[in-house]
Amino acid sequence: NKGETLAPYQTKQYELGTKYQVGSWLNTLALYQIEKPEAYQDSTSLEVKDDAETRSRGIEFSTAGQLTEDLSLMANLAYIDAEYVKSGTASQVGNTVIGTPDFTAGLGLDYKIPVVEGLSVNGRASYVSEQYLDSTNKLELPDYTILDVGARYKTKLGGVNTTFLANVDNVTNKKYWEGVFNSYYATVGGARTYKLGVTFDF
Repeated sequence: NKGETLAPYQTKQYELGTKYQVGSWLNTLALYQIEKPEAYQDSTSLEVKDDAETRSRGIEFSTAGQLTEDLSLMANLAYIDAEYVKSGTASQVGNTVIGTPDFTAGLGLDYKIPVVEGLSVNGRASYVSEQYLDSTNKLELPDYTILDVGARYKTKLGGVNTTFLANVDNVTNKKYWEGVFNSYYATVGGARTYKLGVTFDF
């Protein structure tokens, strides 16, 4: 569209949430809707237009707290219904937006080793459901579950609070497609990764 400037996008978001705490347990729940403009190239005129729109409706729940004095849990669930509500291609209306899994979940545990002060171990499982690779919803990336493990040791060095960290991401070395950023373009998920770190709190 030589010489034409498209108007800035305006996204509308509506959200309703609540938090509830019982003892050490904090629970959160949120409902939301997001309306977002989309640009596309008209198949006839080849002009870029911006009168398409996607709508995402979702619900998210999370909880965290102490199972025992030494064992804590963190969990989250999310469901999202994202679809094209306006499109330059009529057959695309009602389809799921590319790269949007309808369900994600995570579960993490952290355990303080009683016999070694300052030492704790942790693990986390993350699940992501199927995602479409194209707006016609004919190509689909499979779901996947990733497991991470780690350890943390808190101590003092020279009077400075110090934390040593060791983590293994994707401990099973699972091969998976991590996400979609454009039609027919996906990124490969990271292989098993080892991490070591140290932090100082002055």
